[in-house]
Amino acid sequence: MFAFSLAPFRRSKRVALFFATLTLGGLPDFASSPIFPQTPVLRNFADLPYSAVFAQEEAPEWDALLERRDGWLAADGIYSVELGRDAAANDANASNAVKVDANSPTSPNLTALTAPTARKTLFLFSDTFGGSTKNDGRDFGERTMTNHSFAVLTGTAPNPEKIAFFWRRAPENGEFTPIKQDSRPSENASKRENSETGEETPTLPERLAPRNPLGVDRWLQDGVVWRGRVWTSALLVGAGWKPERVDAVSLGLDANGSPDFNDVRIDETAPFSFKTEKAQVVFGAAICDDAEDGFLYVFGYLDRFDVGSRKDLVVARAPRASFGDFSTWRYFDGRGWSPNVADAARPEAGLVERVSTEFSVSKIPSGANAGRYLLVYTPGVIGNEIAFRVGETPCGPFGPETVFYRSTVPRQFERGVRCYNAKAHPAFGDGEKILVSYNVNRLGTLPRRPAEYRPRFVWLRYSTVDAAVASREQNAR
Repeated sequence: MFAFSLAPFRRSKRVALFFATLTLGGLPDFASSPIFPQTPVLRNFADLPYSAVFAQEEAPEWDALLERRDGWLAADGIYSVELGRDAAANDANASNAVKVDANSPTSPNLTALTAPTARKTLFLFSDTFGGSTKNDGRDFGERTMTNHSFAVLTGTAPNPEKIAFFWRRAPENGEFTPIKQDSRPSENASKRENSETGEETPTLPERLAPRNPLGVDRWLQDGVVWRGRVWTSALLVGAGWKPERVDAVSLGLDANGSPDFNDVRIDETAPFSFKTEKAQVVFGAAICDDAEDGFLYVFGYLDRFDVGSRKDLVVARAPRASFGDFSTWRYFDGRGWSPNVADAARPEAGLVERVSTEFSVSKIPSGANAGRYLLVYTPGVIGNEIAFRVGETPCGPFGPETVFYRSTVPRQFERGVRCYNAKAHPAFGDGEKILVSYNVNRLGTLPRRPAEYRPRFVWLRYSTVDAAVASREQNAR
């Protein structure tokens, strides 16, 4: 079926997306979609139905943050976790405070984390390309892939000098280090001694001997800091490109508040997924730590095999104080909260139809909808539109879908490039707007150049949310 070999890139998402799109009903023709104007000025909502609100406002400064010519080159699956925030604290001011477990040897340095200039955010990526580029960065040079990588950004501005990428363990000492910038053996490259001749010869660059950072073949989902550790979940993909298992993963934090990649814990028994002949439920696609009711909410999707592999929103929750104890987790089953993850696989457990496999749920901080919750996603997983819904609580009920952005990125490349899995990043923004990302990839084959496989960013203004909800309510009268 494919003209390229899968051996070097097993479990590649571009193949998964190919099959996912076939399941969803064939290849969508985005090239035939009209181009919508790209402007931060909102159009007159009175002239638009609430389901067709377009408020284009791109964030090129954030796009540029990931435009690199050497080392870490491209990835998808981008999530962000505020390292200076600990969800174990049930504190109304937790968004500006650092709460850690004083008894944990991995607790971060409070002084370093609370200093405004030292605020740090961890980015989690899935399939990642590293290597070198050519033709002024437009094309891949030498490249290789790992199934996940990380980056730490200091501050809240997209400053390329303040971000460090982490993606592999150094083969000589097993330590997790930022990737090196040398693109091929040279006089500055590390050397090894030939046991037969005694001569030193250059070794290959470290990036040409990749290892998955967590030591396992997994794609990463959303994360949260709890009791001084970064908690996330990781997908092991099996037959038919469906998750075979969803593991719980936690990383320690060092004295500077950065992830300690020598302190990795993986629980392969976590109750994050359940599968029947008709459906599979997968948790970890989004985490909301903004609720004031004492719970931490973990969202996922119900993959409905019986209706074309439609993805519906599902939710679980746990008391903040016992988040790490899975016996305290409860799963919404359509009627109430069940202790059995299998009950979340019922069709009635779905809160919203046709979400993406990655999305976000976060509290709205200001405006007419302050205190409500914002769901951001790509309708139907793959598509060039980004939508939001507003919920009364973290688990709804959620209002109708409002599309606020339509990407024209696929038009910049040859046919086959697609957008998917949009989500918001509450760590970046203010009371007026929130940063939203979406993934870009070439469907059915490997990306031909780095720009085809880098996340893009847009701004969603809360005034857009307010206007859309007001328009909907007015039309309902």
